[in-house]
Formats: sequence, C-alpha cells, structure tokens
Amino acid sequence: IRWACKRLGIERLTLKNNNMKCFFPSNPKSAYYSSPVFNSIMQFVAERGRMLEISLKQSRESLILTKNNVADLDGLKRMIGKLESAVNNVAV
Repeated sequence: IRWACKRLGIERLTLKNNNMKCFFPSNPKSAYYSSPVFNSIMQFVAERGRMLEISLKQSRESLILTKNNVADLDGLKRMIGKLESAVNNVAV
C-alpha cells in the first residue's frame, strides 16, 4: 500500500474509524498538481467519485481525498488499486 501511495503522489494515508484519508502534497505550487498522475486521479474522482463515495476536501495544509466505509486493509487495498488502475489506464 505504501509503494502504491508513493506512485500516486500520496504523502500520507490514514484509516481511522472506517474513514480513509489520502493526503496530497502540502505545497500547492508542487509540480505534482500539474502532473498526468494527479490529472488522472482528478478525472477518476470526477467520473466515479459519487458512485464510489469518494470526495475531495481542502484543509489548511493539503488536499485530501476521503472515502468512508472502508472497513479494513483489504478495502483500503482495493480503493488504492482502483486509483492506480485509473492512473495506469490514462498513462497507457
């Protein structure tokens, strides 16, 4: 999971009380935000976010992708896998 998050540009990942939070780079001027990886993730959230109950939140420090009802590490792996698939499908 850690390696997948690194490939996706996620700086930190938490799973607490069945809530997954993926923290993107805290520097808003980071080159990551204009990268194909980030654009693929944003496209995935725009197209499938409502169906998968994924949302984006902006905190003072960073942009956070959230997903509720992630019960365990297997659910977390599946969700990160879906993000990776979205990035790989666009990159190909």
